[in-house]
Amino acid sequence: FDVAKEMLHKPNVDKLIIFISPKPHEGISPDQAKAIWEIYRPYLPGDVEIRIGNITPVRSVYEYLDNEADEGDTLNLVIGEMDITDGRYAAAASRRPDVGVNILPVPPQAGGISATQMRQALWNDDENEFRAGLPGGLKPQDIHDILTLLGERELEEVSAMGGGAVAGASGAFGQPLRRGRKKKDDRLVNEVMDYLLGISVG
Repeated sequence: FDVAKEMLHKPNVDKLIIFISPKPHEGISPDQAKAIWEIYRPYLPGDVEIRIGNITPVRSVYEYLDNEADEGDTLNLVIGEMDITDGRYAAAASRRPDVGVNILPVPPQAGGISATQMRQALWNDDENEFRAGLPGGLKPQDIHDILTLLGERELEEVSAMGGGAVAGASGAFGQPLRRGRKKKDDRLVNEVMDYLLGISVG
């Protein structure tokens, strides 16, 4: 979320596309990941599109470059260090001479909670730590919806001194996510942000 927000503040970025892996990861389906991004979208300052990739997010980026980018566009691929060093995007810059391509590494999240910590909090039933890793400023209903999307039991709104708060009904945090999972299934929470594509038009 913070990386997406930072990209949208760049003066030459007109649109941001978030590509989500089409495969379930760590107990979370692509539709769940997309739904969480849809909750985040109103908090992002600009034109944002969330897509589930066709085969992989990498393939989706190349397909966008080949079939959707307009002459004169500049694509800013915001990707992790591993994706940069393994060379999977090495051909992007030379694929279309009429479209510019910049590779931008995901900036470090200084002082922020990591995706690893978020996964661990979910599987340790540590609701407080999981909530601490969500973007600041979300409404209680947004948090409720995210927890519900992740398989959390239904939450109920309760009044608290000084304002509303979200309190859980009975049951351990994250418990429904684990219930009935097959051994062959992934067992952790999906990395919510897969790939970002910042587009500069013209």
